[in-house]
Amino acid sequence: MRGDGIQLPNNIFADSSMECSQPRLMELISQNRLDVVMGLLDPFLATEQATNTGMLLELGEALLRAQAAKGADKVFAWLINQDRDHGQAHNLLGIAKVMQGDAPAAEQFLRKAVELMPQDRPSLNNLAKVLMLKKDWAQALGFLEKAWQLNGQDPKAPEMELIKNCRTQLGEKTKPLMDNPISNDPFMKLVPPEKQPAKTGLNVLIYADFNVAGQLTKLCRALNQYTPHKARCIIVQDDYLQYDRDIIINDQNGRQVFHDLNEIHQLVRQADFFHIGRQALNLPNLNFDQILNEKNCLVQYFGSYLRMNHKKLFLWHLKRNIAAVVGFGWTQAFPLHRKFYHIQQFFDPTPFERVPRLNPGDAIRVVHAPTNREIKRTADFVAAMEPLVREFKVEMDIIEGVDNKACLERKARGHITYDEMGTPTFGLNSVESMAMGHVALSSVNPHVLSYMPDTPVVRITPESLAPLLRRLVSDHELVNAIGDRSYEFVRKHYDEMRSVTQFAHLYNGIKYGFFHCDSGLPLEFS
Repeated sequence: MRGDGIQLPNNIFADSSMECSQPRLMELISQNRLDVVMGLLDPFLATEQATNTGMLLELGEALLRAQAAKGADKVFAWLINQDRDHGQAHNLLGIAKVMQGDAPAAEQFLRKAVELMPQDRPSLNNLAKVLMLKKDWAQALGFLEKAWQLNGQDPKAPEMELIKNCRTQLGEKTKPLMDNPISNDPFMKLVPPEKQPAKTGLNVLIYADFNVAGQLTKLCRALNQYTPHKARCIIVQDDYLQYDRDIIINDQNGRQVFHDLNEIHQLVRQADFFHIGRQALNLPNLNFDQILNEKNCLVQYFGSYLRMNHKKLFLWHLKRNIAAVVGFGWTQAFPLHRKFYHIQQFFDPTPFERVPRLNPGDAIRVVHAPTNREIKRTADFVAAMEPLVREFKVEMDIIEGVDNKACLERKARGHITYDEMGTPTFGLNSVESMAMGHVALSSVNPHVLSYMPDTPVVRITPESLAPLLRRLVSDHELVNAIGDRSYEFVRKHYDEMRSVTQFAHLYNGIKYGFFHCDSGLPLEFS
């Protein structure tokens, strides 16, 4: 017999008695006999024995409603100790922390709740309210807008007043409400209409200083075409190559051509995941050092930027524990936690036709498209080619200062491509050419060959370049044979759907954990 006069089992939390014990505890809570309730709960919480966690969660919620924040705090902390991924316990513990005046701890637990339950409206709203307490209007607005979308964008939704408040504080005009949730979702802008109903995944914002080799806009298009995710792409600085585009902030001369920073802020607020190309340059009122974390982003590196800054970048990743995606060139293989090599560069070979095969007596055209003559060692190439042009029926075409379309048109008249000797791997220049049936020449080291031992790229050094070029231009059948192998090699190894699906799974792994397992039928790849 307890001092309260209510007969209770000696161990009311044994699995067999939990169902009959819960009503008694609820009755005690309704009578505001909270000291008695906690006197019964505390010994159990100290033992960490198994129980019906769902019923314990309900008890914690009842304690919250009774304004017993400290007691509820103990219950939810116990649940989290049993299950670190208990999203609802994190949400409710955040509320308990707010009631106790501990806003920093509340934010920590509510952020975890949103991470675990990105589609949970109460968690999104609760986190937004805590952020509003610290006057972080921009981040609060992002979570409120996401919650509003989940509520069907109802003009009378409770989020609306909070959204208007945040926009007022940010100096933004309240945007008109739209009846169609899809039409008001900025991440739906580039999604094909027939794909829109199936978009149930993440909002992926691709953000980069440059659109290196068109890789990032290709990724954006493929995410929208092939995966459950929605994607937008913001590039800070354009170049003369004229790749596909979404938002370009500055033209190739550095002049700002995109001025709607409100749209960029909205995309950042509503993004679930950030795919960063090389580096995330800060923008007005957007500090990406504060926005990015190990659960919401990865950084993809390309070639020279990583080679020139590898020590600085290594220390940055070591400090932030943020994932990186790199190619398999040896100079990119410095030690780095959470670094992934397995995703091939984006390239779709299907639009490329094979150049006509050479017949005896045909002129051979050797092309070279340097973006940086020093790195590509263009002078060595020219020195090797000059005697061959005089001695054989050979033409040399150095392609510079034209956009990608014009470059491909000139390549389509070639047969051999000299890529580079400045780095120990072949790049997309070689891949494009091989897709047309060219012979590609580039430096290639054993690290690359361990990933692609069947590459038909002719491996060159400064010493072997001239003799290998001589052998090729003097043997039309050899050029045809290697060109055939090159054409097939690209179609075997490069598949946009495979690459984008690999990225989609990687985003989920980073955001939700690599022990999180998906379910579903296997995908088919061409």
